[in-house]
Order: sequence, then C-alpha cells, then structure tokens
Amino acid sequence: MKICIRFFTLCYLLALALLFHDANAQTLNERRIRFSGIVVKGDSAIGVPYVHLYVTNAGVGTVSDEFGYFTLSVYEGDSIEISAIGYDPRILKIPKRNILNYSVLINLEADLMRFEEIEIPLFASYEDFKRQFLALEMTTKAEKNLQKNLSQEVIYQMAAAMPMGAAANFRYFMEAQMARISNRHFIPTISLLNPFAWADFIKSIKRGDHKKPLFPNQD
Repeated sequence: MKICIRFFTLCYLLALALLFHDANAQTLNERRIRFSGIVVKGDSAIGVPYVHLYVTNAGVGTVSDEFGYFTLSVYEGDSIEISAIGYDPRILKIPKRNILNYSVLINLEADLMRFEEIEIPLFASYEDFKRQFLALEMTTKAEKNLQKNLSQEVIYQMAAAMPMGAAANFRYFMEAQMARISNRHFIPTISLLNPFAWADFIKSIKRGDHKKPLFPNQD
C-alpha cells in the first residue's frame, strides 16, 4: 500500500515539473518587443491623430498622439487592430524576427460614404427659381404618415376602439364582486308588489297622464 502511495506521489511531482518546464519554455520563447510607428492618411505624409491600436489577444492597447505617432509593448505574433473614425479599420500582425524594436508606417484609407444621385435643375431666371422653390415639397412620405397617425381624430378613434386593460378589468371584476357580496342577503324587489309604485300609478291615471296622444305633433 505504501509503495502505491509513493508511486502516485512521484508521478504527481513529475507532472507538476513538466508543467512548470513547459510554462517557462513558453515564456522564454515569447519575446516582448517595442512596437512603434506613425499612422498616416492614405499615401500622404499627413498623420492621423487619435488612432486606436488594440491588441486583440491581450486586451490592451493605446492611442496615437495628435501627429499620428504611437508606441506599444507587444509580443511576437500578436494581432493589432487599428481603427479611427472616418477610416477603414486594419489588422496588423507582429512578425517573428527575433528583434526588440519594430517600427512601421501604417496607411489608413478614408471610409467613403456614397450618397444617392442628386439632380440640380437649371432655372431660366430668378423668378422661375423662386416659383419652383416655393412649390417644392419638403415633407417626406414618412413625415406625412407620422402627421396622419398623430392627428387628434385618429388618436380619439384608437382610444375608443382600445379594449380595457388589465387594471380596468381587475377593477370591474372587484366592483362586481363587491356588489354581489353586498346584495346577497337582500330579496330582489318587484315593481308589481311595491305599494308605492301602485300609488304613483293611480295618481298618474287620475291626472290623465295616459290620455295624452303618443305623437302630439301629428294631426
């Protein structure tokens, strides 16, 4: 039993030693270098300020200065994501050259925005231009639909057709239940057995209320 325990202990220590050896070897193989350079606009020598340089696999980065210059500490084989507002992003990979300094000139192309074709008509005179400009329809289709849907009449129609919500249904149910509980010990009244109703009916007959024509406006 003791021999088995010693054997497993020895195997465990050897495995730990191999892991530490591989980790140290990997650390020695990875060489940290100083990555620097200038980011310029296209083929010109104009520096692009405040460019973001981000090491994707390490989660660190930096920003270039107002002249486009930058410096960053990286490892060989790292991928650098380069981006700036108004420019197409780029990905740059650090080569393995066994050097301590790596300087580059990075060109960023402008991100061009394509607009729809606009026709500019020619006017014969200033009066013609003024007349057509005043008749120009500035409201878009979306704005027309928005104005139509937000009109007071449409809102009233939507409010009238809208069913009761959860709160209104709950309130109606509770009021009906309270009315049913309040009247459960009372006998429903019938007008034929009500003496006061008969007294009012007899008085109306004596007054001749029922002798009046049903349609007084007709001859």
